[in-house]
Amino acid sequence: SEALAVLNLARAGLPDNPTIPLYLGDIYLALNDPEKAEKEIEKALALDPHSQWIHIMAHSNLNNLASHYKFNGAADKAMIFYEKALKI
Repeated sequence: SEALAVLNLARAGLPDNPTIPLYLGDIYLALNDPEKAEKEIEKALALDPHSQWIHIMAHSNLNNLASHYKFNGAADKAMIFYEKALKI
């Protein structure tokens, strides 16, 4: 997707920007690649573990990831991500 290409280009120029992986996670989830989405959320939290804004966005992304698993019949995996979201 064009958005994916643009964000990867942005990441190359701003490798320490934690919002880029969160947006990439959204795109990967929309592309039905939840494993990549999860990795991007983890990258964002690692880049700025103390940012309240990153925590809010990551919480939302984790809930979206959990919902993806729930609606695709993986309730056990969904619970893992709902619990991760609650811990943020």
